[in-house]
Parts: sequence; C-alpha cells; structure tokens
Amino acid sequence: HAPLEVLTRLALLVRKRQEIDAAAAPPGGSDLAPVSPERAPASPPWRAQTLWREICARTDEIYEVCEQMHGAFGAIVRKMLKEECDGADSFESGKYKGFMDGGLKDPVRTYEKALDDSSETSADGALPEARVGDVVRGRVVFHEAAAFVKLARALSKGCRHHRDGRAYRLELVGGKNEFAQLSPSHFRFLLYHCLLSAEWREGGEARQMRCLVEIQAHHLIVLKHHDESRAHDHYSFLASHLRSSYARLDAVLERRM
Repeated sequence: HAPLEVLTRLALLVRKRQEIDAAAAPPGGSDLAPVSPERAPASPPWRAQTLWREICARTDEIYEVCEQMHGAFGAIVRKMLKEECDGADSFESGKYKGFMDGGLKDPVRTYEKALDDSSETSADGALPEARVGDVVRGRVVFHEAAAFVKLARALSKGCRHHRDGRAYRLELVGGKNEFAQLSPSHFRFLLYHCLLSAEWREGGEARQMRCLVEIQAHHLIVLKHHDESRAHDHYSFLASHLRSSYARLDAVLERRM
C-alpha cells in the first residue's frame, strides 16, 4: 500500500490539476496535456485513478533508469567523500551521517514538481518530468567548513567508479549557493546538480545510460537546527501558498518581522 502521505498528496494534486485545466489554456497548449488521447479523462477531468495512470505513463521510463542508477550514485558519492574529503563518508553523529541517501523521489511528487515548473520550455521537446533533477538525491553532512571546498573541487573534476561491470562517471552540471542566495527560511547549504552516466557492453554492443542527480552539502549544526525547528514545513507552506511572490518573500518577511 502507498504511504498515507503519498495518497494525501495525490488527492491534493487531483484538485490542483482540475484547477489548472479549468483555467484558460495558454496559446499553443500545455506540455502537460495527457500523454495520449485514450488517457484523456472525461469531464470532470481528473480523479485519483485517472491521474495515477497519467503519472505512471509519464514517469515509468524515468524510474526504470533511476532505479538502476540509484545504488551506483550512493557508491560513487561515498567513494568521493572517502578519497577527496578526508574520509568524510565515515562521519556519524546521532541520526546524521557523512552520506545520507535520500531514496527516490516518489512519482506523485515528481509529477507535481513538473507541473509547477511546466512554464519552462525544453529545446528537445522532452516531457517536463524528464527535467526534474532530484529523482535520485542525497545529502552529505560535514562538521567543518574546509570539507565544503574539498567537495566542490572533487565535483569540478568529476568522479569515476566501476561497479557490476559498468563504468560510472559523476559530472557537475550546475549548482546553487544557498549561503549567498537565502530562501525565506534562511536555511543555508550548497546544492549541486550532477549528471551520472553509465557505460557497459552487452551482447557485444556498447550501452549507455544517464540520469540527473542532486547532492546537497550541509553543515551539521545548521542541518540539526533546521530539522529541530521544522523549517521545512514552513518552506513547504510558503512555497505552495505564496508561490507567485516567493522570490521577493524574504524581503517582505525581513520588513515585517
């Protein structure tokens, strides 16, 4: 059975999708039109059952790749922490560890994130879900500032790893400095977007697989305070209910608090 949290999110997403479809469609249509006419539900447009089928149709192939890459992602990040960050992979403090695997983002959340970001266009015509870069994700936790610099240098160089007859490579493609660009919660960390690729031979032919992954680098003291203050709940509320003004929300809160 799906966790209650996922079911609740699915129910809220049905309403959200109904509201979006009820609004005037933009010129040229939407990237998030049903995958095929057969899957286009009758009016009222969306129920949990029909929306779940749509989510599966749009995300199944993404998860087929990500499920295969997930284990290698954890292995290559741990290797990088051990070799490039002075053995930071072995760090442990209570529930916090040097590397904390975030698991796979659930398909409902992946679809919802693509829905929120559907205004962004893709030159290759890919589905918005394919642009969600944190289906595979993890956190690294440091207790000293120097480790952040070492991680940044390691990611800039890229990291290679061999596992189960496949050659993996982790490459940095982008990032965000949340120490400098503060969100309304002022939660400080470094965010890295990376490309994880795999190459191997099968049946005499060369094979390749790639997926986007996300690494968050945290300082232990900041992360503990964030968790203990339930700051993520505040972020989720502000991001969902005040999305249109979220970019300038920090300045508004600074003035009023």
